[in-house]
Amino acid sequence: MQITKEFHDMIYNWLSENLIPTKSINYKVDTSNIREAFMNANFDDEGESIYVDNDTINDIMLELGFKAARFADDPYLSYSISQDFPAFLKEKKARGKH
Repeated sequence: MQITKEFHDMIYNWLSENLIPTKSINYKVDTSNIREAFMNANFDDEGESIYVDNDTINDIMLELGFKAARFADDPYLSYSISQDFPAFLKEKKARGKH
């Protein structure tokens, strides 16, 4: 997925503001969870979720310095992040998974 610098910076800033780094890999959360939380928190001018693909999330996560694991499951990587990041907790609550 080709993205503009503006879109890259939007994703970069959202990830850096919403994710909590940890020392160990969290296998309960993967790229799809991060992408879904981003899409459910960001909307375009028409009120539609802003789409981003897994590869873009992975590229920016690695750019931010998060450690990744499960490369065999690419594009669904697990990262050194807490599953208690605010946007993920909000998404879990919305799906009724407390």
